[in-house]
Amino acid sequence: MIAIETEAPPRPLRSIWSAADVAPDERALGRDRLASVRRGRSSRSPRPARRGPARIALGVAVVLLAAFVVGGLTSIGQQHLPDALGSLANSAAPWALVAVALTAALRPRWWLGALVALASLVLMNVGYGVVSTAGGFFYDGGLTSIWSILALVVGPVLGVAAVWLRSRAAIRTALATAAIATVPIGEGLHGLLRVADTTNPVYWAVEVAVGVGFVVVMGFRLRGAPSAIALAASLAGVGATLYVLAIGMI
Repeated sequence: MIAIETEAPPRPLRSIWSAADVAPDERALGRDRLASVRRGRSSRSPRPARRGPARIALGVAVVLLAAFVVGGLTSIGQQHLPDALGSLANSAAPWALVAVALTAALRPRWWLGALVALASLVLMNVGYGVVSTAGGFFYDGGLTSIWSILALVVGPVLGVAAVWLRSRAAIRTALATAAIATVPIGEGLHGLLRVADTTNPVYWAVEVAVGVGFVVVMGFRLRGAPSAIALAASLAGVGATLYVLAIGMI
């Protein structure tokens, strides 16, 4: 009998992705990513949960109620704040910054932010009028007053700016920063130049410092985009100058 030699079956090649060839920490990372995908979440860019219409409406209602209350408190502040802080209840920047803060806290889309900020400024004016009238003071500042007209112009800009502060686009963040900083810087300069002899100049200096400080703080967020920082600073300066000129004509 002739023995026939047969070749031994080839050994299976070890896969380059086998467990033996992968470091333990890499295997753990792979398991974590797989578990994340199975749970329906992405480890790179998690998406926030969408809010329903009822929750959005509730948030808007709370914001508008808060704006009305702030307007009423402004009237009370004019009667009871000391002279050193009297300008706090007789200036526009606090209302503007409150409208921005309320809109930003709501985290709406840009178009809803514009409407919310506009409505907030109008309701602050309404709340101020209601409390002033209830206190026996005459207030001719209804929906056709200069303050309501200014709210129609400035409110949407501040609302969109409040939303764009969270934008990942450096240009949008820079534009939002400039729009918001314009109000305290411009009004503070107006106070120092025109009414410092009859009011507390320290208050107006603080307003300017708040606006400049806001630009500086946002500059740290934009530190990777020097052109955006320059844009925010320059537009804030131009906006403040135009603010001073515009207030002088009212």
